Amino acid sequence: MLVTASILSLVSGSAIPVESELVARKAAGGPAIANVAVYPSYTCTGPTVAPSYDATIKSISVTEETCQVLSVPLGSAVSANLTQTPKTGVAGCYINFYKAGSCAVSFDNYYVGYAFQGTSVGSKLPCVNPMGAEAKGAIEITCF
Repeated sequence: MLVTASILSLVSGSAIPVESELVARKAAGGPAIANVAVYPSYTCTGPTVAPSYDATIKSISVTEETCQVLSVPLGSAVSANLTQTPKTGVAGCYINFYKAGSCAVSFDNYYVGYAFQGTSVGSKLPCVNPMGAEAKGAIEITCF
């Protein structure tokens, strides 16, 4: 593309600002960061109702596309909120729960994902009980 633009520029005698155009289209911001809280032995009362504070919660910060080992025991609830926005132009962000202690997808390490309510700082995943008959061992934030 740059070669074609350079040739056209030489033939027409006019400058075509292709490189600056490509830089201008590059997405700004990000990566998304979320604060994730695990509530052991808690059943969500509804998809939009966040759990009340409990002294037994575990809380961590998770950066987009970074796998975090986090034990989510069977029967636990999870809530999360974005503390940093993703790159501009992103349609949505999800928190993915993996069965094993890694984020490599395989037959033995399936995952299930849940969407945040938006992409701005403060967007929430109020309360989910991760599906599946097993505890979860890792989480990851993905935005696209």
